[in-house]
Amino acid sequence: MWPSCRAPGCGRPWPRIADRGVHPFRRSRGRFVASFAAEEAALLIDLLAQLAQLLGQRENESRSAEPDELVALTGIRPGPAAPPADPALARLLPDFVTGDGELSAGLRQLREPGIVAVKLQAVGIMVDDIPTSGGRVSLTDAAANQWLTTLNDLRLVLGVRIDVTEDSDPPASVQADPQGPAAAAFGIYQWLSYIQDSLVTALLGEL
Repeated sequence: MWPSCRAPGCGRPWPRIADRGVHPFRRSRGRFVASFAAEEAALLIDLLAQLAQLLGQRENESRSAEPDELVALTGIRPGPAAPPADPALARLLPDFVTGDGELSAGLRQLREPGIVAVKLQAVGIMVDDIPTSGGRVSLTDAAANQWLTTLNDLRLVLGVRIDVTEDSDPPASVQADPQGPAAAAFGIYQWLSYIQDSLVTALLGEL
C-alpha cells in the first residue's frame, strides 16, 4: 500500500498524532459530549472527506452503468453485481451471502446502493457535528449511533490499508519500520478506536 495509497482513499499522507488533549465521550444531560483539539478536528474532517470519496467512487459505478430493463420498469437503478475491486471498499461492502455467488450478486445489485447512501449520510452528519476549529461536540442518541457507524468504517478501511489483524498488536509493516507512515497510520487507528470505545461506553451508560 505504501506510499501509493496512504489513507482511507488515496489522498495526502497521514498526519502524525501524539497524545493530545482529546476528552473522551461522556453522557451529560441526555447527550453525548466530547471535545477535540483543532488538529484532531481537522484530522477527522480530512479522514471523513477521504471516506466519502471512496464511497462516492462506488456510487458513481452504479450511476455510470447502462440502464437496463429494471431501470425502465421501476426507475430503480441497481448497483454493481461484482464486489468492489478495492480491498478496503470490499471490507465495507462485503458479500451478502456466502456459497452462492449468483444470489449474492443479485442482492448486491438491489441493496448496495442503499447501503452506500446510508454510509454517505452518516459521514455527512459526522462532518456537520465537528467544529472545524476544534472544541466541544454534543450528540443526540441518533447522531451518536451515526458516529459509531462512521468511526467503524474509518477503522475498517484503515485496518485493511495497513493490514491490521489484532487491534492491540502493531501490524508487520509497523514492526518493520516503527517510524514510517504505517506506524503513523496505526497510531491514528488506535486513536479512532479510543474515540469509538468511549462513545460505546457512554451509550451503555457505564461512565
